[in-house]
Amino acid sequence: MRVTATRIALICLVSGAGCTNETKPPVTTADGVVQYVTSRTKQTVPCDGRSVDIASDRNEMTLTGSCRFVRVSGAHNDIFIDVTPGGTIEITGNHNDVSWRRIEPGPLPVLQDRGQSNSFHRLGDDI
Repeated sequence: MRVTATRIALICLVSGAGCTNETKPPVTTADGVVQYVTSRTKQTVPCDGRSVDIASDRNEMTLTGSCRFVRVSGAHNDIFIDVTPGGTIEITGNHNDVSWRRIEPGPLPVLQDRGQSNSFHRLGDDI
């Protein structure tokens, strides 16, 4: 057991990987975008009509409520989004999987992929 703990500690130190999942509070940018910067976490966050940017890596995040604009600028994330009709989901990072569903009837969201190796998935219970 002691050898395993030592190996994990060495891997964290050598690779520079964040081996913790301490959640940092979001930062609000000058243009009002709520930016999440914590990597390697699993969390559910409300959009509350605000624009959101996932600027972190290797997360599993669920965005609930009224999400009208979401940008995924990090990499290797699994994101689940409740999007408003006609909202926008933009991916500028790489290797992200974004699943979405509309929260009420109306136009489909605008899906923009400006990164590489990303995918969008429409959830089956979409209205």
